[in-house]
Amino acid sequence: MAVMALLLAGGAWMEPAAQETIDALVKKCESLDKVKVNIVRNRDPETKEVTRSIVSILIPLQSHQALIDGFVAAFQKEKENAEQELENRENGKLISLFYRFEKKSYSLSMNNGEAVVSIIENDRARSDRKKKEQEKMKKKEEQQRE
Repeated sequence: MAVMALLLAGGAWMEPAAQETIDALVKKCESLDKVKVNIVRNRDPETKEVTRSIVSILIPLQSHQALIDGFVAAFQKEKENAEQELENRENGKLISLFYRFEKKSYSLSMNNGEAVVSIIENDRARSDRKKKEQEKMKKKEEQQRE
């Protein structure tokens, strides 16, 4: 039982560590030469809460290979918890990867001398609640019409 508790605690610790590594890499990219970072945030008009965030990073392969390797390693730390996993290799080299989780998706692809890293964060739970609320309102309206 004690071993099981330690394993569970260790697993819980690993997930935030991987996410913290990814956040640190994104922050690092914001200050590097020749690295382009684009961040898009969608907000709920009523609450002003962020409902979706998209981070796209273009990294030159020749000058920042260690950074790219850092993203690959951090993404792969979380891959066993992914809902969907895609990895493409050509001639033994990784050319793209994609991992989808409940609220986030990570992708990385390498072509034309650049690596493109994308991190998409959705508040899926919030959108599910909104859909259910809309369905309830629709049913209520239909019942009132009858």
